Amino acid sequence: MAAPVEVLAPIIYNVKDPCVNPVMLLWLNSLGGFSQWMFERKQVAEVETTLGDIYEEPFFEIETTNRTLRQRDSSYSHGWTLQTEDLTTDEVLALAEMKTTEAVYVMKQDGTTLGVIAEGITTIYNRYSKKHIFSVKINWPRDFNPERWLIS
Repeated sequence: MAAPVEVLAPIIYNVKDPCVNPVMLLWLNSLGGFSQWMFERKQVAEVETTLGDIYEEPFFEIETTNRTLRQRDSSYSHGWTLQTEDLTTDEVLALAEMKTTEAVYVMKQDGTTLGVIAEGITTIYNRYSKKHIFSVKINWPRDFNPERWLIS
C-alpha cells in the first residue's frame, strides 16, 4: 500500500481590521471575464464643479439677424480615491488591468452596478514587507450623487 499523500498545502489566513468604507469595484479583465476587488475609501469625496460652456447661438428675428451668447448649466462630478494594501505582485498586476479597460463598475451590496471612470492608478512598493499598496481614483458620472445611490 502506498503512503497517503497530502494534496493541498495548509492555508493560512491573516485576520485584518475590517474595511471602514468598503467599495467593490468590478472590471473586465484581459481574459474577457470580470475581476473584482474590495477597496477602502480613504478620504472624503472630491467634488469638481465647472461653469457651463459659453457658446454662441444664432438667434434670428424677422427684421435683423442677431447673435447672442448663452451659457450652459454648470455641472459637477464626484471623484473618490480607493486604496488597498498588502498586495502581492500578481495581485497588483491583476488590478492594473483597470487601466486598459473601459468597463469599470462599482457594485452595491444588492448586486446592482454603475459604470465609473478609473484614472490616476498608483502603486507603492514597500521593500521591507515586500508588499504593494494600490490606489485608484474613480470618477462618477456627471451630476450624480454616489452617496445617495449607495445607500438606496
